[in-house]
Amino acid sequence: MSEVDPKDMEVCGAYEKNLNSFPEIEHPMVFERPISPAFKEFKTFQWTDLKVSEQRDTVLKIDKELPYYKANPGALKIEQWEGQFKERIREGRIRLRLAKIDVNEIDGKPLGAPLYMLEYDPGRKCNPMSQWSVNYDSGGYDYFITDQHMDNLAQINSVPLSDPFIYENRVYFSLFTYTDWSDWFKHRLKSRQHEVWLYTLVGPVSVGKFAAVPICRFKYIGKIPVIPSKEDQ
Repeated sequence: MSEVDPKDMEVCGAYEKNLNSFPEIEHPMVFERPISPAFKEFKTFQWTDLKVSEQRDTVLKIDKELPYYKANPGALKIEQWEGQFKERIREGRIRLRLAKIDVNEIDGKPLGAPLYMLEYDPGRKCNPMSQWSVNYDSGGYDYFITDQHMDNLAQINSVPLSDPFIYENRVYFSLFTYTDWSDWFKHRLKSRQHEVWLYTLVGPVSVGKFAAVPICRFKYIGKIPVIPSKEDQ
């Protein structure tokens, strides 16, 4: 990450121009990094919103893969989970979206069949004026490579990401980070307090193990918003 790989210079440079094309805003792009329609080389995903109440089995599959239940498989009690699932639906704490991946290869390997991407939103709340929200809620969503009917799910093993797009037949994501320096460093390195990282999708051809790896990062330079402390919320 200290140096951008030459093969990634084009997409990183194009994405930098996209970020700089937006007018100055009061807060960093904590929860969303849009693509300007002026940059035709970027293709955004065409998402279909799924009715969560009809996706009970899919959500159960996802929840079973959570680190806690993976380590403690007996801890997931179906009756208790069913009640929590219904409560999360009532409170709007689950959102599922599905999109076809409009590329013919992943990580340089030709696709044997069309693949789809599932976006799972566990109900993170967006508040760019909250230090807590910036530190812990801005990671984005969980993504899975799947098929049209979601019979198989392969989580993209990485930190939660957001805003996937396609550039030159490759899939990319972005991630906002807040660098929690000490006060001494914050005073001297304010331009590195907020960063956006760009990730690319790598993995096998079929629905198997996938990952997103970072290729470049972008620093916010200029005014750093004063974010109230948690005590001030």
